[in-house]
Amino acid sequence: MSTEDSAVATRAAAYPDLDHIYAQCSGPGGLRLAEHLAEAIGLRAGAVLVDVGANRGLQTCWLAKEYGVTALALDPWEDRQDGRPMVEHIAGNAREWGVADRVIAVRAGVPDTPFAAESFDFAYCTTTLEMIRGLQGEAGYRDALGEIHRILKPGGMFGLGEPMHLDAPIPEDLRPYVTRGEFC
Repeated sequence: MSTEDSAVATRAAAYPDLDHIYAQCSGPGGLRLAEHLAEAIGLRAGAVLVDVGANRGLQTCWLAKEYGVTALALDPWEDRQDGRPMVEHIAGNAREWGVADRVIAVRAGVPDTPFAAESFDFAYCTTTLEMIRGLQGEAGYRDALGEIHRILKPGGMFGLGEPMHLDAPIPEDLRPYVTRGEFC
């Protein structure tokens, strides 16, 4: 592990209760994926972040706490386990993590957000867009990406983690926007 990799893993490693973390996250990666994306996009204190498909909002709250951002956590669904809207879970996690003043839960999804163009410094999304593509096809996927682009400020950064979307090829016109790395 490189020095850079070990520094990146430091924040996530401070939260060792993986059973709790994975019970609150929608897919693989948990806080380590959140940390990797935050570092990759240069997330910084004082910025405004939108978390698209926040699920129960644990990663959103963690990003607000560890990186000092204000975050809007979007999720349009109800929890499959208890039937409550995900925004209730997000609000509860924000209180538990001490970031209720910086995490706002919004019951919305992409592409149907209530936000003005160029509203956010950063967008963050894990294990969400592959579900949109599965439910709405490529057109829905493109609409969701278009909405994220619309609400990002010029020069804004989008961190996308789709660990369950490895079996479909990246559309050629999106390839220039994909981070080049060992997994691409």
